Amino acid sequence: MDVRPTPFDSVMPGVESHATAIANLLEGRGLQAPAGLKLVETIAVILLALAGPMLLPRVGAIWGTVVALGLAAGVTALVHYEFRQGVWILLLPPLLALAIGHVGSVTYQVLTEERERRWIKQAFRQYVPPAVVEELGRDPAKLTYGGERRVLTVMFSDIRGFTTYSERHPPEEVVGALREYLTALVEVVFRHRGTLDKFIGDATMAFFGAPFDNPDHALQACRAAVEMSDVVARLNEQWKAAGREPFVTGFGIATGEMLVGNFGSSQRFTYTVIGDQVNLGARLESLNKDYETARHIIISQGTYELVRDHVEVRPLGSVTVKGKQQAVDIFDLVGLKRPGQEASS
Repeated sequence: MDVRPTPFDSVMPGVESHATAIANLLEGRGLQAPAGLKLVETIAVILLALAGPMLLPRVGAIWGTVVALGLAAGVTALVHYEFRQGVWILLLPPLLALAIGHVGSVTYQVLTEERERRWIKQAFRQYVPPAVVEELGRDPAKLTYGGERRVLTVMFSDIRGFTTYSERHPPEEVVGALREYLTALVEVVFRHRGTLDKFIGDATMAFFGAPFDNPDHALQACRAAVEMSDVVARLNEQWKAAGREPFVTGFGIATGEMLVGNFGSSQRFTYTVIGDQVNLGARLESLNKDYETARHIIISQGTYELVRDHVEVRPLGSVTVKGKQQAVDIFDLVGLKRPGQEASS
């Protein structure tokens, strides 16, 4: 019953194992570790450990795993072949180095992507509604870096006479009122799926239709402006009751083709819009000083063409705004039509 398993036969008489060992010793056919093999093994271990960090950023986790498994199979086959030729090569160190390098690289990539996802959420939470931030976090590819040409709507708002207001009040009171005012306006922008671009002192810049496609961007901008006008009116009533000076806010809205994306320097960039229609929106806001308007909201011809069935306007004629040579038609946004009025129009 002297039966023993071996790598070549699960049922082998023990005496044959003894005979094989003695024959190998007598004939010089035992396993050998040639001179210089340790150096080759060390270099192989280092290269296999670096395979994961070098491959994963280029081919991705899936193909990186496929390559890692292929390398492991190749190393195992080589060691087995050399074993049959009488050469003893360690199998565990190269496989362990390959596994550690690959698992470490995958872990690092996952942590890096999670950090980038958190950065995107944190950055865009300041500009867009929370629901849009969550959608962007799930699919960052929807955000185009560099810029793309799209038809969007931009809206500017500004407080009339804010410089004079600041001169008449202590800085602490100015900052407190401005914070309350801007907080209320930003909430309205987010409620209508707008993107807050920036604060320019007491002015705000927002755009609608990016980073995600929104066919109703012009209408939502108009709705936001009307609601913001109502919000400012309510704040003014509260401030007047408390003996505080009210604000008069003007709005300008323009729709057209513009570039949207990340623009700036190599050190710092911001997600914004650039184009002729952006400049037009800023000019329309300043025209509120020259026209008597119902809500201090002036919209461009491009915006009106997209919302004419949903809004009430008063034509203000054609003007040539500063910086433009061609005259544009502008409209006083009086209000929003009720559902019945929209259907009848």
